[in-house]
Amino acid sequence: GATYTNTLAISGGSEMGNYRVSFGDLRNSSVYPGAKYNRNNVNIDLNYKLSSKWSGQVNILYAKETGKNRSNLSDAPGNGNYGILFLPPNVNADYLAPGYDDQGNEVQFSSDAFTTNPYFAAARFQNNTSKNRVFGVGSLRFAPLDWLYLQARVGNDFFAFNATQITPTGTAYRKAGSLDNEIDRFFNELNTDVLLGINRNITRNISFGFTAGANLLQRRERINTINASGLAFPYLYNPGAATTRSANTSTPRKDVRSVYGSLELAYKNFLFLNATDRNDWSSAVPITNNSYNYPSVNASYVFSEHLKTNWLSFGKVRVGYSQVGSDGDPFKTALYYATSGAISSQPIGNLGTEIPNKALEPLQIHEFEVGTQLALFKNRINIDVAWYKKQTLNDIVQGTVSITSGYQTALLNIGKIENKGIELSLGGTPFSTKDFKWNSSFNIAYNENKVVQLAEGQRFMSIAQSRTTRGFIENRLGLPAFQVMVYDYKRDNKGSLVLTASGFPQSADTLVSAGTSIHPTVGGWNNQFQYKNFGLEFLIDYKYGAVIYSGTNARAYAAGLHQETLNGREGGINLSGVDDAGGSVTTNLKAQDYYGALSNISKLQTYSADFIKLRSLALSYTIPGKVLKHFAQGITISLVGRNLFYIKRDSPNIDPEANYSNGFSYGLEYASLPSTKSYGLNLNVRF
Repeated sequence: GATYTNTLAISGGSEMGNYRVSFGDLRNSSVYPGAKYNRNNVNIDLNYKLSSKWSGQVNILYAKETGKNRSNLSDAPGNGNYGILFLPPNVNADYLAPGYDDQGNEVQFSSDAFTTNPYFAAARFQNNTSKNRVFGVGSLRFAPLDWLYLQARVGNDFFAFNATQITPTGTAYRKAGSLDNEIDRFFNELNTDVLLGINRNITRNISFGFTAGANLLQRRERINTINASGLAFPYLYNPGAATTRSANTSTPRKDVRSVYGSLELAYKNFLFLNATDRNDWSSAVPITNNSYNYPSVNASYVFSEHLKTNWLSFGKVRVGYSQVGSDGDPFKTALYYATSGAISSQPIGNLGTEIPNKALEPLQIHEFEVGTQLALFKNRINIDVAWYKKQTLNDIVQGTVSITSGYQTALLNIGKIENKGIELSLGGTPFSTKDFKWNSSFNIAYNENKVVQLAEGQRFMSIAQSRTTRGFIENRLGLPAFQVMVYDYKRDNKGSLVLTASGFPQSADTLVSAGTSIHPTVGGWNNQFQYKNFGLEFLIDYKYGAVIYSGTNARAYAAGLHQETLNGREGGINLSGVDDAGGSVTTNLKAQDYYGALSNISKLQTYSADFIKLRSLALSYTIPGKVLKHFAQGITISLVGRNLFYIKRDSPNIDPEANYSNGFSYGLEYASLPSTKSYGLNLNVRF
């Protein structure tokens, strides 16, 4: 794979204003065959002064993105990674090329039609996206006095997005092919606001700042989705030529009206007080509950103004409390019918699977924080420490209901999650001379998370499930959020294995928690070395305290590809345990059968996701302008590397950072695209 990024920026100005125009071009080809991603963007930034009292600013961004042949993840169908990953080691992958015959049909290499030939998946499956985005903001400010201004601003964000997913004609498990998804999404968000600001000294020792404003947010969307199967003609993925097709249009929309203000006071430049307040009225919650307020107050004391020592350059303590409110998604407060085709010209409708909440309330987040900031030995060492406690109250959760009601979930204001932790940042310049300088910074953050409350009578809430159906993500009462739930061995009260009638080990009937999928401890160590015109920089980061369930390793157990399956290939596996009645059982199992049974005991394929990684390394050289004379102001050439290697990791065969998505399924991995390291050359020229 290769990525080419080029940017050209032009800037200039005068006393009456300045401008900057930049052009960007990114072209990427993936390690997955045929996968590409391109992005072009233009950005214009203007600041202007119309008179001594009037000024303005305009920023416009246009970006165009296209993605081609994005790889499928997780399950076998259409996933080229799956076919390669679990290919027997004595089979040359090139034997499977090109993946299709003279008629364009997939050449199967497995008795399972759903295990797609990887060459066919890469060459014929389509998973393409395109996006055009235009973002613009313009403001006009009137300042009749040095300490008073009035500002009006308008911003608009629009994008048009298309995604096309096609199972091609000739696919083993779907010969005719299908249009799996054709999605067109149009999004527009308009923000208009006005702001009044005052900044002046009340007395010689007290300064005063005040702002007050109002905002109107209007969000409109239109999402068209088309699916089609039973194509009448090969390779024609047109819904009009399909026996089965469906189309749906949704138009979510939301308006939020807001007023807000802030007050800032400073006394002798060592004591500071800041207070803010905001109130929103949202259309996404019922009109009886659509108003929610969130204030904050922060105070700080710069004690170094009074504690004069040779070693203390700067010292400040701070304390703050804030509340934040948030609404929900549109169309969650009333019951809506959805249409799903017709029978004999009579429309078919349904009510969905979630019970809406006509009394839905906004969620609230309360946070308290105390911290200190220190600069020591003439700013050679900098320290920032903070402790916080945050509670999410009135959280909007999906409570499970009896399926006999005709629904699966109900939307409730019940959830409560608590977070508390500490953050530390330590940085400085350990060594500095005329020609050599070393800057270093280290940070660590620890967060203790707990699910305090779900719906009444609800002990857990399902969030995500692995395609293997042996690993799950759940919120469990009293435990940290996003628990990885798996199956352990089935044992009796004495701890003995309970074997099947054929002598196989089996999984327990209930799930057990293996730990959270979100790392409670994260941090990094960054270093910058500068010797004359040479520079060296590297970043090491780390995460600790989470686990990951690997469907890849589970499948490797079943296929005999895992290193653990080497044991017992000659002579089999001797196993002792008890049967369901408690009687003693001793058996000898073939390795293939034994490890096939172990693939279903998902606790065996759940690993620590802890790691320490060399995230980036860069070596640079700068040619100064005096050497270049009139050609350029400076040229910097850099050799860079990203994701170079793990210094430590505990998850075999997989990247501990791999997952289905960056959403709720974090902590579940299965046949994903292999992670990559990258090497690059950067050239920066300043004229």
